[in-house]
Amino acid sequence: MKHELSWDFLETIPEAMREIRTELLRSPSAELTIPQYRVLSRLAKEAQNNKQLAESLGVTVANMSRLVQGMVQRKLVVGTPNKTDRREVLLSLSPKGRKLFESMRKETRENLESRFQILTLNEQQSLQEALQLMQKMLRKI
Repeated sequence: MKHELSWDFLETIPEAMREIRTELLRSPSAELTIPQYRVLSRLAKEAQNNKQLAESLGVTVANMSRLVQGMVQRKLVVGTPNKTDRREVLLSLSPKGRKLFESMRKETRENLESRFQILTLNEQQSLQEALQLMQKMLRKI
């Protein structure tokens, strides 16, 4: 069971991520690349600096800086000097960035929702419970 579970996890998650990417890009308001969307998703939760964003998305700080710079120019992200360390800039969503993120997220959720309709209500409930367990597991890693 242990090895089957890890194998299923390794096989299922990338496939799920591909489907999410596909739906994100199908969104009528899709004006972002996947990396840009991921930045907005992180910043929707809390303000972060370039280093934190780079670490959470698995890219170099230099690459993150270039990505964020373009998003600042598009007025999707704003930078504010950290009150305790003026050398550090905290990044957060602008109103325009939040509106675009929420619109893309809503459209993607609606598109994904139709895929779950092939499952019975019991299967949907089981999947929901399994996803909650997965979140619990991933938060402890």
